Amino acid sequence: MRRWLPSETPVADLTENALTKLCARLNGTPRKCLGYATPAEAFAAEMKRIT
Repeated sequence: MRRWLPSETPVADLTENALTKLCARLNGTPRKCLGYATPAEAFAAEMKRIT
């Protein structure tokens, strides 16, 4: 999260809504290491695979 927040921002002071938006942004960003899938897509695919 520090990559997306200024270093002087206290994470404990962020609202739940702000943290939810940040998590959604991070989980919705495609990653090269996941074959350009998003973390959310990779997690969903893995959950389908193991169940």
